Amino acid sequence: VDDAVERDDVGLGRLRRELAGRNEELETAMAELEQAQVQLVQSERLAAVGELAAAIAHEVNNPVNFALNAVRALKASVVELQQLGACVAAIDWEDDAKRAITVRHLLTMTSGLNSLEADDGTLAVSWIGAYIQAPLISEPGAEFRYDGALPHLLSGMLTEATQLSLSEYLQQHVFAPLDITGVTWETDPEGFTSGFSGITISARDLAKIGLLYLREGMWEGRQIVPREWVEASSQNQAPGGSAAAGYGYLWWLSDESRFDGFFAAGYGGQYIYVIPTLDLVVVITGDPDVSPDIPIFHRNLVPDYIARAVRTP
Repeated sequence: VDDAVERDDVGLGRLRRELAGRNEELETAMAELEQAQVQLVQSERLAAVGELAAAIAHEVNNPVNFALNAVRALKASVVELQQLGACVAAIDWEDDAKRAITVRHLLTMTSGLNSLEADDGTLAVSWIGAYIQAPLISEPGAEFRYDGALPHLLSGMLTEATQLSLSEYLQQHVFAPLDITGVTWETDPEGFTSGFSGITISARDLAKIGLLYLREGMWEGRQIVPREWVEASSQNQAPGGSAAAGYGYLWWLSDESRFDGFFAAGYGGQYIYVIPTLDLVVVITGDPDVSPDIPIFHRNLVPDYIARAVRTP
């Protein structure tokens, strides 16, 4: 009996050692699997960002493959930051109509999206997710409809393509060369720089931006913005609705009968006017909390008074 018990103990000891060895092998295999999954996610993320960067770098008329490429890159970054979660998962990735949206459509306010119908619950955690889920109310490129959501989508896309926020990118490539300092800029719930509002910047620095465009992207002998881009941005690319004679790439165009130029118009009466024929840049700031008539007055101030005065011998 003692011999039998001893043999059983030896057998159990051998079995325990074998099980321990198998357990170590299993733990090693699990660790390798987790590492492979991480590498796969990183690979997919880099591939998505690469696709997006290539699309943005290509001609502005080329489709971004909006729902499948741009948003996939945004999804990857949000999953990594654990901020978007279910918001992106709810997007209809197979919406062929949205896939037809191009960078040009976003720049010219002709995407067909209507962010006014964006879901409030989604907006609370992801502006980009909410804007992409917004319904299409017209075919992309069919009509002009001003929508601040579109430049915010561009802000997110720029961040994914460059790994810099919009504010960081402009600081490096525009603000620093122009010696623009002290700028603050609001962000959305995910940390993307707001593409349509929330910037605090001095009137003098706004004038520098206007002068940069007046000088066709040149600043102190250095080409800061490509001349071709300045020309395209300030030419008629879309109707512009009733607010202006036309719309370029995020610039409003003036009616030539009033003055031949282009302008940026911000909430509450903030304006940058660029009038190449008069070699003139005018900046006007305003208070959004005062009379709603102020922005209308500011818009008429340049063509009715300043431009006329400059023209007068």
